[in-house]
Order: sequence, then structure tokens, then C-alpha cells
Amino acid sequence: ATQTLKNAKAMEKVFKKHKIRLLAGGTYNYLLLADVWGSLEISGHDAETILDRTFEEIDGYEDMVLLRDVDFVSHCEHHMLPIHGKAHIAYRPKSRVVGISKLARVVDIYAKRLQTQEAFTAQIANTIEKVLAPEGLAVLVEASHQCMVMRGVQKAGATTITTVFRGCFHESERLEKRFLELVRARER
Repeated sequence: ATQTLKNAKAMEKVFKKHKIRLLAGGTYNYLLLADVWGSLEISGHDAETILDRTFEEIDGYEDMVLLRDVDFVSHCEHHMLPIHGKAHIAYRPKSRVVGISKLARVVDIYAKRLQTQEAFTAQIANTIEKVLAPEGLAVLVEASHQCMVMRGVQKAGATTITTVFRGCFHESERLEKRFLELVRARER
């Protein structure tokens, strides 16, 4: 109940920011939306604590760790319609690694917020960079936005791709290209 109320207040704030008015019901409508979207957590979990437990036993491993095809569903903060897609995350460990499922959980935590895809991509990268301090990282998010499918231009099948490259992935064109090739390898 407390989380639903927090979600309702957060939704009300987003609606006001974008000058969207509900016709009737006021706070009651925000509570209904928050209840219907009970799995859409606007606040609560801290993605950084998910990555706290790391392993230093890397035995000289010096290549990238790639987690590919992490499915997610989020919601557009402008239209409150679903965004669904896949996230691909790679990092090159400096001295420690994290359990690979933890990267998928970071994606889930940020997906369960009203989002823009650009912010979503950056939040994933920022968290991994801050907690793991890798030599570099790459994040690619590809998604379909239902606000483009159901309203406006109505373009089913259009995909938006956002990327973040940091450290050695930003500095090395070869490493960036290799990451992109490995992400796309499933399509061949």
C-alpha cells in the first residue's frame, strides 16, 4: 500500500511535468494507475546494492564479459505506454567481476520506472561504472516504443537503438566494433 501511494505520487508528478491532466478523480486516478501498474516500481530498489557482491578471482582474465539479449519492458515517461526490447551489456573487468545475473537485475530495476530510453541506457552504464570500476563498458539498448506504434506516426516494427561506450570501449574502435559484432552474431 505504501509503495502504491509512492507510485501514485510519482505518476502525478510526471503528469504535472508534462502538463497532462486527468479529467476527473484527481489523486484517486493516480492511485488506480499505480495499482494497475503494481509491478512498475517508480522508486525503491537501489541498483548499486545489487552489484555490491563481487568476485576478485579473475585469474588474469583480460577480455570483455558480455551479457546479451536481456529482455525488458519499461514505460515511456511522456506517454506512459510500454517500451519493450533487449539490453546488451559488456564490461572489461579491472580486478573483479560480478555474478552475471546481477547485470540483468540492474536492467530490471531501471526498466521498472517511467523512462526515456536514453536515460535508461545511461543509468545502466553509470551504475556499472560506479560500482565495478571496470577498464571499460558498453551498453546497447534496442527497443520498440508503443507510443510510436499506437499513436502519432503508427510505425510498427520501428526500433530505437541507444548506446553508451566508456573507457577502453570508447577509446578502442576495434573493441567497440567487436562488441557490436558479438551482439549482432545471433542474427547471422
